[in-house]
Amino acid sequence: MAHSIRPSERPTILLTRPAPQSQRWAKLIEAELGNDIPVVISPVIEIEFLQPDLPKGNFDGVIFTSANAVSAFAQLTKDRDLAAYCVGARTAATAKEYGFDAISADGSVDDLVPLIHSQRGSGRLLYPRGVYTARNLQEIFANSSIEITEFVTYRQTPKPLSQDALELLQSPGSVLIPLFSPRSAQIFISTLSQTMKSDLIALCFSAAVLEKTATWNFAEVRVCTRPVSGEMIRLLGEYVTD
Repeated sequence: MAHSIRPSERPTILLTRPAPQSQRWAKLIEAELGNDIPVVISPVIEIEFLQPDLPKGNFDGVIFTSANAVSAFAQLTKDRDLAAYCVGARTAATAKEYGFDAISADGSVDDLVPLIHSQRGSGRLLYPRGVYTARNLQEIFANSSIEITEFVTYRQTPKPLSQDALELLQSPGSVLIPLFSPRSAQIFISTLSQTMKSDLIALCFSAAVLEKTATWNFAEVRVCTRPVSGEMIRLLGEYVTD
């Protein structure tokens, strides 16, 4: 059921993803929900691409669990011949922009694993990833005929909240916080203070993100029924549209 909020009480949306993703989400919110919704961008993570050596040998494909992994990997090699198995539509779209033949699981790692099994009975797959990951793919595929070679291609560095974000959180009123990863949720919560006056509403992209919110007393916590952009937009819309 949609939440009834008077115009004077319309909440502000605080976007804490890395800057490029937050800016994309600000445009998506405007396109889907209207241009009169207050949005503050304050990334709590900065993505730093690394320069590791590429693993040796022949591979049958590459696994991407984030758009950041795609961009980081694309900086390391001009090879676009590997099939790209992507966790979701946005990651697949980014892979296609770089020239990969990408297929999307349209969900989470729980959707990606059976997709890979259905596409490949066996083989060697590259897995470029960040320093921090929510799931261990090598462990998941350990007893299968698929060999995962992982290597770290980017670092997720914490950033402090901006002054605009701090002022927002110190003021009375409701603030919607879309949280997309366990790592960003954990970092965001670590920046909070009990003296903050706003009522924080956490909108979690997945059950894994939801688990991290237990360490803070949010005014309300919701979770997407599926980890897809359209579902997050739907949750946001319940609070900001009449």
